[in-house]
Amino acid sequence: MSICPIRHYSSAPKSSSQWIQTARAGFSIAHSRSHLFALALNRALATYWRKEVPTDSLGSPDFDKLAIQRSRLALDHSLETYRLGKSLRRKGFDVVNAMDEVFTVLV
Repeated sequence: MSICPIRHYSSAPKSSSQWIQTARAGFSIAHSRSHLFALALNRALATYWRKEVPTDSLGSPDFDKLAIQRSRLALDHSLETYRLGKSLRRKGFDVVNAMDEVFTVLV
């Protein structure tokens, strides 16, 4: 999911050190976007917690930390996979209502 504009480079890097710098910049942007997305997701899902859980740096329940199963970075995006199973429900997350309301908004 991309939440910031993707930086496009007008020409290919001319040397391997330029390629490395370009790749580092791309991964850095994707990594930063991933953190921003996690903070936004935590805030959006804060009302679906019934128990006290650890919070993120902004004080919202840390859904990202508790539910993330996998995170992959690419040069221009990241892909996060979350597990919404029994262990998350035991921690106090209302999976059913959260998914009903989230899917209603997305449809």
